[in-house]
Amino acid sequence: MRVTPDEVFTEMHKAGLQRLQDVKWAMLEPDGGIAILARDPSPDHLPHPRDERKKAV
Repeated sequence: MRVTPDEVFTEMHKAGLQRLQDVKWAMLEPDGGIAILARDPSPDHLPHPRDERKKAV
């Protein structure tokens, strides 16, 4: 199956992820959907405080 980068990024964003490095696994489901498994947050993967303020506004 060919999955486009746009399809992967769309599913990442639905899962609340913005960066590809935050994805541990992306799996093609039998029904054609894409399952996203996030990496465990580490200090270098946490959002920058400025990014959090933007969401609060």
